[in-house]
Amino acid sequence: MVERTEEIGNLLVTVANVYPKDKSVSFHVTSFIKIVNGKIISLDEYWADDSDAPQWRLDKHIGTVIKCEPDRDGDFRLFS
Repeated sequence: MVERTEEIGNLLVTVANVYPKDKSVSFHVTSFIKIVNGKIISLDEYWADDSDAPQWRLDKHIGTVIKCEPDRDGDFRLFS
């Protein structure tokens, strides 16, 4: 499910949640798509696993839980 898209000049940035039908796993992907003359000339993607943090990270107290909820306009805002 695409959560957000932004266009900055010839760069399209998308954020999507990717999961199988049974929703047994979940990932977020951020894609940076450069378009010239109507054609994609480069694509960079960064994937993140939405599952629980690994034990080594919990042991080191690295990171915090981030809640992401849509506002009235459907844009997602981060709340920690």
